[in-house]
Amino acid sequence: MGIIASYDSNLNRFILTTTSTGEDAKIVVRNDSHNFLSDPNGEGNNILGLLLKGDGAIYNDPSLPYRNVGQNASFNITIGDAKLTYTSSTNAPTVAGITLNLKKADPNNPVTITVSADTDAVFNAIKDFVNAYNELIGKINAKLTEPRYRDYLPLTDEQREQLSDEQEKKWEEKARSGLLQGDPLLQSILDKMRATMSAVVPGLSASADTLADIGITTGLYAERGKLYINEAKLREALSKDPVAVMRLFTKSPEDPKAYNEKGIAQRLYDDVENALKMLYAKAGSDVSFSRVDTSAIGREIAQLNERIAAWENRLRQIEDRYWRQFTALERAIARMNMQSAWLAQQFSMYGTQR
Repeated sequence: MGIIASYDSNLNRFILTTTSTGEDAKIVVRNDSHNFLSDPNGEGNNILGLLLKGDGAIYNDPSLPYRNVGQNASFNITIGDAKLTYTSSTNAPTVAGITLNLKKADPNNPVTITVSADTDAVFNAIKDFVNAYNELIGKINAKLTEPRYRDYLPLTDEQREQLSDEQEKKWEEKARSGLLQGDPLLQSILDKMRATMSAVVPGLSASADTLADIGITTGLYAERGKLYINEAKLREALSKDPVAVMRLFTKSPEDPKAYNEKGIAQRLYDDVENALKMLYAKAGSDVSFSRVDTSAIGREIAQLNERIAAWENRLRQIEDRYWRQFTALERAIARMNMQSAWLAQQFSMYGTQR
C-alpha cells in the first residue's frame, strides 16, 4: 500500500507514514464507518488514536472524506545574479547533474557549491577504452598469426576411439590451429579499426583532433596496432580542455550516416557493428533464433551435406547393382555346376554300358 505503520509506546499511538515524499504522497481513508482510523477533528478520537485531520472538502471529492497530503521541498539556487526557485518531491533532487542533499536551511548562511571536472574519472574511462581496444585487436591478431599444423587432419570416428580424451583434446587443438591465419575478412576488419584510431576528426581544434594530440599513439610495427597512453600528456589535455577531449571521442554529427564526421569512439562503434554483421553473414551466429543458417559457410555446409547425401544414395545404388550382378553370377555358376554334374553322370553311365 506504500504505507509504513509504527507504534509509539510513550504516546500510546500508532503512526502511519507514506514510503514516498512530496505533495503527491497521500494517506487516504475511505468508508471508515467504525471510526477506526478517521477523525475529522484531528483529536485522535479513533480506535488507533491517530491525529488524522480531514481535508477532503478541499479537493471537492466526497469519496475522500479524510486525507493527509505531503509537501514538496522548496529551495533557491543563485547563479551569478540569477536567483532560481525549485521544488522537489524528494530531499535529494538533481539539478544540472548535481545531486543535492537538502536539510533545514539557514537563509543567513547560504551553501556554496563549486563544480569542477573530475579528470581522474575521465582519464580512467579513456584508459579502459584503450585497454578494451588493445584486448580486441590482440585477439584478432592472435587468430591472424596463429600457426597452422597441416599434418593434424580432422579425426575420424575410428581414430577417436583409439585416443584418450586428453590425446583427442590436444589433437583437436593442433588441427584447429591456424584455420583463420591470414583470413582476408578478419584482416580487413583489423585494418579498418586501426585506420579509425589514427584518423582526424574534422571540425575540432587542431590541437585535439587526433588521438596522438592527447598522448595516445601506436607502438612498434610488430605489435600490429597496439595503443599506448602518455599519461602526462593525456592529463594535461584533460586539464586544459576536457570538452575538446570529449568531442574527440563522442562527436555526433547531425546526419548519423556521416561516418567521417563522427568522433573516434562513435566510428569504432560503427566499425565493430559492421564487423559483426560481416562475420554473421560469413559464419552465422550461435545466438540466432532462425533454424536455417543463411550465412555463406552455412550455405556451403548445406551444399556439402546435399552432395554427401547424393553420393551416399549413389553408393547404395551401385552396391545394389553389384549385389544383383553377383547374385545372377552365383545363380549362373550354380546352373553350370548342375549341368556339369549331369554331364559327368551321363558320361559315367555311357562308359558303364560299353
